[in-house]
Amino acid sequence: MNTVNLVGRLTRDVVVRQTKQTGKNVASFSLAVKRPFSGGNQTDFFNCIAWDKVAEALSVHTQKGDLIGITGYIYVRKYTDKTGAEHTVTEVNARQIEFFPNGRSSSKNDTGNSGMRNSLNDEFGDIDGEEDDLPF
Repeated sequence: MNTVNLVGRLTRDVVVRQTKQTGKNVASFSLAVKRPFSGGNQTDFFNCIAWDKVAEALSVHTQKGDLIGITGYIYVRKYTDKTGAEHTVTEVNARQIEFFPNGRSSSKNDTGNSGMRNSLNDEFGDIDGEEDDLPF
């Protein structure tokens, strides 16, 4: 079973693009997640994507430094860049997200999402998406 749950802070603002073939929204973001290490904590950084309504919700309701939780799966994709070099990338496909409103790292005012449910896993169904639809 390939399931991952992460709670961490966004390392940058979420970027949403549309796929070339289908026009679906895909968000890319990175999470900094603490893990225990002898005598303290270390931070791991995970590259993540989210599709469609989950992608839209992330871009509207989050910013760099916000604390969020995601549930999804890890996958590996391969691509060839413009120079012909082949690359392998490991990412987390976030299918469900949870916002932690008190986890904001800045003084950004919440306008319009104060009544929003914290968990989007019931509000949005499973996101269909293919790795081949990625715009990069």
